[in-house]
Amino acid sequence: SGVKPHRCDLCPKAYMRTNDLEHHKKVAHVRGAAESTPPSSLLCDLCGKEFKCRSQLAVHFQTHTGERPHLCDICGRKFGRQYQLKRHKALVHAKQSEGDEAPPPDGVLACSVCGKRLKSEALLAAHARIHSGNKPHRCGICLRAFQRATCLKQHHLRIHDDRPYGCDFCSRSFRRLSHLKRHREVVHANGERPPQTFVCHICGKDKKCRSQLARHVIIHSGERPFACDLCAARFNRSGNLQQHRKRMH
Repeated sequence: SGVKPHRCDLCPKAYMRTNDLEHHKKVAHVRGAAESTPPSSLLCDLCGKEFKCRSQLAVHFQTHTGERPHLCDICGRKFGRQYQLKRHKALVHAKQSEGDEAPPPDGVLACSVCGKRLKSEALLAAHARIHSGNKPHRCGICLRAFQRATCLKQHHLRIHDDRPYGCDFCSRSFRRLSHLKRHREVVHANGERPPQTFVCHICGKDKKCRSQLARHVIIHSGERPFACDLCAARFNRSGNLQQHRKRMH
């Protein structure tokens, strides 16, 4: 079941069997509780990771919340950690005087977030989408969005490319006649129709039933409908939620 009922009274460790706990005490706390009690540890409520001080836990927790408390006083950009702000200032604002900006070399533009230098406005705009998460290139068939036009083109070729050779036994279609013939020989050798399949409109993957397809589509949507009632963690599958409860609670 994953439950560890035997908890050490000298540290946060827990074990499934009593003899494992006794062995741990002999090895880790051999000098007795007064001398061997480790520094108090703090646990992250979302992932269970341990930290030695409250400030470390606070910094770690920002990875779950997306909080960015460190503000650049020059350009207003925000960062999750202090070292990221320092690196940003060193890369982007190092050559700025009190009132004047040092222009980049001729024909070179600098990203205001990471300092990367690009040769044109178009390249800089495409690069900036990495930081903003903006996906302006949308597929007209399945509505999936992409940051770059090349990624959208690859998606069309892989998912929605013209497949003129359709199988008359099932809904599959193929780009080449040889692929259709091979499909018939393998799948419909006896002239039988396969069970009904449910196809994902985003990636084209086949599922045997509607419920399997519904669970699969969650991967593309990013939805996490399964919430833990003991903490703020959420998951896209019930199995992942059950594993979380066994491991963390």
